[in-house]
Amino acid sequence: MRPVISTLLCTSAIAFFAGASLPAVCAGPFVAYRADDDVTVYDVATETHTNLTNHPSVDGAPSWSGDGRHIAFGSNRDGQSDIYTMDADGSNVRRRTNTLRFEGRTAFSPNGRKIAYTLADVEGDPIAVVDLCTGAETVVTAGQGVGDESVSWFPDSERILFIRRAQGFGIYEVRVDGAMDEKLHLRSHEPALSPDGRRIAHQFNEGGVTELHMYDIETGAENVIPIELGLNRKPHVPTWVGPDRLLVTDNRGDVYLVNVATGKHKLLPLNTFWVRGFDPANPRDVSARGKTPFTWGWLKAMGNPMRGATP
Repeated sequence: MRPVISTLLCTSAIAFFAGASLPAVCAGPFVAYRADDDVTVYDVATETHTNLTNHPSVDGAPSWSGDGRHIAFGSNRDGQSDIYTMDADGSNVRRRTNTLRFEGRTAFSPNGRKIAYTLADVEGDPIAVVDLCTGAETVVTAGQGVGDESVSWFPDSERILFIRRAQGFGIYEVRVDGAMDEKLHLRSHEPALSPDGRRIAHQFNEGGVTELHMYDIETGAENVIPIELGLNRKPHVPTWVGPDRLLVTDNRGDVYLVNVATGKHKLLPLNTFWVRGFDPANPRDVSARGKTPFTWGWLKAMGNPMRGATP
């Protein structure tokens, strides 16, 4: 039987494998990715991989809810490519869309109420959003190029950042309720918005040089993230995991955990071009849905029957 991942909130949040003792406060981070057509999670702290879907269908493009309790993903398990969610242990799989369109490349909103995704067989490949409370699906970008993708959510769960390829190329911001026109931030590649909504990590290409840059939305300042991956290795797609680290894939599909300030990095035992991370020490927007996060100290004070934890 496959191991099970569960999540509790500790100081911020804590995740653990069922059947094992609780690890030290705030284990992880955890990396969701596609492996052999299944959604798999890698625990950086314990160096273990867990197949969550284990299904004969093609499952992929996972993303975490802000509190780490749920994962959205694309799957063709019901005969067409739709969006699904599951609990972080792989249980409670629910179909969230049901159309003949090809839907994938998910991005869970921080408050857990919406999922953005790309409509890959619609002209211009626009981005749509499904409201998990009502089931309503809304196209939110113009889709004027050959693909709108690489979605990041702003902390308010009302705006997204995305890239438009080809015609109208650039990194844009738009409200998902249609209350603002698309706003161009910069002409660059593979954007990833920081959890606080203030910085954009992106792939910079110019004159044969490929680098990771950090762009400050308020000031317009830009600097290089000093990462050296080695000969013939180029940073490809960044995605945030917590406030000060990135997961970065390179041009060969290797994955690195990178400190954005120093560029110091750790090569992870993964090979994929789609990764999304969750840092239990830095969950996003847990209380926005009316939930009050409880702390590990409070749980211990109540007489938690689970042993072996180090507060």
